[in-house]
Amino acid sequence: MRTAGKIRAGEFDQIDIEALAEEVEDLGKREAREVNSRIKTVLLHLLKLEYQPGKPSDWSSWKSSILRDRDELEVAFEQSPSLKAEGQSDLPQTYQ
Repeated sequence: MRTAGKIRAGEFDQIDIEALAEEVEDLGKREAREVNSRIKTVLLHLLKLEYQPGKPSDWSSWKSSILRDRDELEVAFEQSPSLKAEGQSDLPQTYQ
């Protein structure tokens, strides 16, 4: 929060550059984990819908989850296109 305040105040010479770089990296990692988690959930529920015999009572919640996570992924990809590329490159590993 102090670093953000210093940036807003234009006090760039007082910023701990190494700490700022770590925060930016951590933020990117958290966003990537969130995207991968949502992709996993969508894949899992799609596979369950496709291959689970019968019509389990969970279908409606799986479908709702798929739609919600797809919407959230779309927003994340619009806000940060690099996340889409990362999600696509991780897709084979996520599927396994």
